[in-house]
Amino acid sequence: MAFLIASIIVFNTIAFFIPKNMTRAEIYSALLFASVFQLITDYYLIEKYDLYGYFDKGPEFKELLVFYGVFPAVNTIYLNFFPFSGKVIVKVIYILAWAAFITLYEWASVKSGYFYYSGWKLGYSALLYPIIFCVLTLNFVILRKLERHE
Repeated sequence: MAFLIASIIVFNTIAFFIPKNMTRAEIYSALLFASVFQLITDYYLIEKYDLYGYFDKGPEFKELLVFYGVFPAVNTIYLNFFPFSGKVIVKVIYILAWAAFITLYEWASVKSGYFYYSGWKLGYSALLYPIIFCVLTLNFVILRKLERHE
């Protein structure tokens, strides 16, 4: 639990104090999308297929610390520094670097005991994180295009 609490403090401190390249509405909308995306994914992979979970089997209030303490801050940091005007190679490197970081963070989460596998493997996550970050980025690009047309 100490790793989770430290993560919440570090990620939220960074997310709060970084110079923002996003409006509050963009942050809010992006976090809502990311939350729904995460919850749908977890619903199927945890509840239906029992591939992994947080803490112990079954829903627990402690999971809310992960959902609302870690994920929103990480998504804010990721999107805030995304090189939208950079070359494609820069964007690919950025996504792969974040995927590597989050894979390492997931490994540490398993070691700390707040996340567990029951059929899932870290390699699956390493392969899926670039796709997940692309989906989050695409959603944000669509959001910005919608805002410009308003």
